[in-house]
Order: sequence, then C-alpha cells, then structure tokens
Amino acid sequence: NIIIMTSEMLSHRSRSNTSEQSQFLKDVGTLVIDESHLLTVKGRGDHLEVGLMKFTQINPKARLVLLSATMPNVEEIAEWVSYSLNQKETFVLRSDYRPVPLTTHYETYDDSLKRYDLIEQEKINKALDIIDWYKDDKFLVFSHTKRTGELMKKELMSSGIECQFHNADLESAERAKVEDRFKNDPKLRVIVATSTLAWGLNMPARRVIILGVHRGVDEVESHDILQMIGRSGRLGIDPMGDAYVLVPESNSQTFRHKYSQPNRIESQLLEKFGNKHKILAFHLVSEIHHGEVETTDDVHDWYKRSLAYFQNKALDQTAVDETRCGRIYVCQQN
Repeated sequence: NIIIMTSEMLSHRSRSNTSEQSQFLKDVGTLVIDESHLLTVKGRGDHLEVGLMKFTQINPKARLVLLSATMPNVEEIAEWVSYSLNQKETFVLRSDYRPVPLTTHYETYDDSLKRYDLIEQEKINKALDIIDWYKDDKFLVFSHTKRTGELMKKELMSSGIECQFHNADLESAERAKVEDRFKNDPKLRVIVATSTLAWGLNMPARRVIILGVHRGVDEVESHDILQMIGRSGRLGIDPMGDAYVLVPESNSQTFRHKYSQPNRIESQLLEKFGNKHKILAFHLVSEIHHGEVETTDDVHDWYKRSLAYFQNKALDQTAVDETRCGRIYVCQQN
C-alpha cells in the first residue's frame, strides 16, 4: 500500500518509467513529499524538482501533498504545482502549532582569536558550560565538521559525561545502536552528531546545541540550522524544547536575523559548477537518452514545467549549448 523512497529514487524511477520495475508509478494515487524544502538544497533539490516534473507527466491524476516546516514562499510553490505540474487546484494549509513549545537561544563566542583551533575550543567550552548547567537533561550537540565533533566528544568524556559521536563513518547498524541507547539508556546523556541526525530522526533530546554557524568558510544555510533546532523537545517526553545556536560575537545580530526565518525556496536547476551548467546537463542528457528530448524546442518545452522557469530564471540558447556532454548533443531544429 505504501512505497517509501528518496527524491533521487523518485527521479530515477520516473525517468525509467517505461521499464517494468517502474510501472507502479502510474498506479500511485497520492505522492507525499516530506521535507519538501529540499527543493532549494544544493546537490539534491534539482533531483526532486525534475522528479516531480517527470512523475506528474506520467501520472497526472495523482494527488500531491508537500510537507515542510521551513518554506516561506509556500504560495509560490503551490502555484507552481497547480499551474506547471498537474493543473489541479492546490490548497495551502498553515499551522504554527507545535505540540512541544520550542525556544531558541543565541549564545555568543569570542571569534577575535587568530587561530582556528582556539575558536573551535571556544565553542566547545561554551557547549560544556550549557551541558553542565542542565545536569539532568539529554542533549544533541551538532558539529559541522567531524574534527570538531571528535574534540567535543573527547572533552565530554574527560568531564565524566557519557556520550557518543553519531556520524556518516558509522555503519547503519552502529548508528541505530547509538540511537537506541540514547532513547533507552539514561546514562547516555549526550550525542554529538554531524548532520546525520538533523533531518527527520526523532530523538529524545530535551536540548540541542549547535556548534557555530560555519562549515569551513561557508555559512550554514538557514534550513539546516532550523532542522537541527527542531530536534529539541520530543512529544510525550519533554514539556518543552530549548535550542542553543552558538554565533560569533562580532556579528551576532546578523546571524540572529538570518536564522529567525527560513530561506526562500529557489530552484537549483540552473546553478553552475565551474562556470558550467552541469546540473542542467545531467538532466537533459537523461531526457535525450530516454528519447524525450530531440530538439532545442523540446528542451524549452521541457524547461517550461520546471520551478526554475516558474521563478523567471531564463534559459537562453547559450545555456542550452553549454549542456553538451561528450558526444551527446541537443539537435538543432530543422
């Protein structure tokens, strides 16, 4: 009755819709897209966008349900679904209700120090102070790098606090074991984690700490921070949740404003890598391979159903020409 898949698998199966293994897509009555703000995430959003374009082409009767807690331009996305994808009336249902009240705190750290390792230690010390203050509560501590995560774990263990480091290096069985212990063993008070625990998993953490707002030199996107914040306070376990975002003292107000609201959902289809339209090329070459695109007119017809087109991101002939890949080319009309 229910098939669960990633957005990448939806895109793949929809492209291969003529194969026997993908025929089930034509029988789907309702497609639910959880965490639909994924549309704006670099490296993943384009697969969801194109997957929805293709799915609604082969199954126009299916009902779409998009779920998200971090989508500010929700009306625009709803209009895209109705106008470009399936020509059905779309309803926007809003709710600010959260069964467990959540409070976000912004704690500053000294970023005037000249060395990277000293700044990371400042963040760790701030986190240790918060954890030590609430001795009876369980914590999730999010680190944006494995190195800082390991240092955080080492400092916690040195302080006599039992903890585990949840990251992509662990096998799935090991990660599941850590998650189960955190839920059932009161001695395991803290899990240090990378983004592996940020999206979708429900863990009984009364409080969350986010160790800074940079991943290398890049600022962490607001949807990632908001997902981490949302892990604090679990239904049926905690009366409320508290999240602590560690921000640099020199420009704390900038980050307070940035993370007080989610990013606008923007199509990633025309994003460039190395000054080339490699994302667009990947999807167009797939359409060529499956016989859906043969001419430049076909390219533009295909593109008109995209969120990128709906958001007035122009696809000019130069961009089409740049999608050449090896010896595969979009044929010129006539």
